[in-house]
Amino acid sequence: MAHVELIRQMLKDYPENLAEMKRLEQEMKDFVPITSDEVLEMLSFPGKSDDQVRIKKQRSLNRLFYIATSYKRLTWLLNHVSEKEMDKAYAKVAREVDFVQYGIRTLPRYYRNLLSFEILEDHRWGEVCQKFNISGSELNRKKARAVELMAKTFADQHQYFGFYEEKFDDDHTGTV
Repeated sequence: MAHVELIRQMLKDYPENLAEMKRLEQEMKDFVPITSDEVLEMLSFPGKSDDQVRIKKQRSLNRLFYIATSYKRLTWLLNHVSEKEMDKAYAKVAREVDFVQYGIRTLPRYYRNLLSFEILEDHRWGEVCQKFNISGSELNRKKARAVELMAKTFADQHQYFGFYEEKFDDDHTGTV
C-alpha cells in the first residue's frame, strides 16, 4: 500500500506545502527579469589587468564584440531558467495541495468534515476530538479509514494531478 503512505505524507506536509505555495506565488509575482544591460555589465573575461576586462559596448572586430552581441540571448536564457525553476517548484507543491483538497472533498461526509477540520482548517488533535466527541484512538481509526479511501481515489486519479505510478519523486514535473 504505497499509496496509503504517500497520502499520509501528503496530509502531514499539507500546511508546509500550502505555505510554500503561497510563498512561491508571491515570489513569481515579484519576479523582476534581469535586463540585457545588466547582463552586459556583469560579463567579464580574463584579461591583463586584475585578470578581468570589462566588455565594451562599442563596436569592435575582436572576439569580445562577438561575445557581447550574444548578451540578449544570454539575458533571455537567464530569465527563462529562473522562471522555469520557480514554475517547477510551484507545480510540485501545488499538485500535492490540490490532491489533498480534492481527496478530502471526495470522502463521505463524516470523514470529509473530520479531515477538513483537522487538515484544511489546521486544528489540533484535542480540538478535533472535542468537536467530534470522539477519543484519540477513535480519531486515529477514522483518519486511517479516511486515508485508505483517499488512497483509492489517488490510485484511480493520480495521473490527472500530474503524478505517475512509476515515478513519485521530486524531479518529475508532471508534464507530458
